[in-house]
Amino acid sequence: MQLSDWRATYIDRWYPRSLGWVDGTTKFHDVCRRSLEGGEPNPTLLEIGSGPRNISSEFFSTLGHLTGVDTDPIVMENPALDAAYVVTDETLPFDSGSFDACFSNWVLEHVEHPETHLREVERILKPGGCYIARTPNLFHYVSLAAACTPQWIHDLVANRLRALPEQTHEPWPTYYRLNTRAGVRRTATKAGLAIDSLTVLESEPSYGMSSRVIFLLFMAYERLVNSSSRLEGLRHSMIVVLRKTAKSGEGNAV
Repeated sequence: MQLSDWRATYIDRWYPRSLGWVDGTTKFHDVCRRSLEGGEPNPTLLEIGSGPRNISSEFFSTLGHLTGVDTDPIVMENPALDAAYVVTDETLPFDSGSFDACFSNWVLEHVEHPETHLREVERILKPGGCYIARTPNLFHYVSLAAACTPQWIHDLVANRLRALPEQTHEPWPTYYRLNTRAGVRRTATKAGLAIDSLTVLESEPSYGMSSRVIFLLFMAYERLVNSSSRLEGLRHSMIVVLRKTAKSGEGNAV
């Protein structure tokens, strides 16, 4: 067995699917799918921050007609997208009421102006449309450490902790301005979006993939915060479902 195989072994041992464990990405995808149930048969979908080929884009593409936007031109190489656009600011290049749903996966932490972002999402959603996002919870140890350290440290250690390939893009700058439950509720209300659900999860220790010791320490934390609902505020990620009310008009101007 090669040394790198210990990660798969540890995941299989401590997070066995045979005993009902569901990884964080699958939980996020399940929320996205359920949020579209009962809607249009071939909905118009927008992924904000699509990036290159990835499993979430591939999943979203099975749900409807998928458009993607990103600040990085590499989005043009994402094969799961029916259409792709490069943006240079937080203005989205679409008419009001264009989409049945929007998705973002690990994007909100990079948004510098959260109210502007959510107002744009509200504008391009059809009445009754939803925005489903997964983003880190600021009060998790990974987010707190990231928020307190300069970008060069993120560039040095973040990808290594997750054991990502060397060619992986360096971490994007983070602001964590829409990464608390209170912040989401407050900003969504200002932008004219209602909260359908807001769930805080702690999944497998993806930041513990650089060594066995770190994995086990982070796993112990996972077991602790999942042991009681009183500790959910310390879990790693938030899955947020926001909805444009059916009574909304064409959306708010930015």
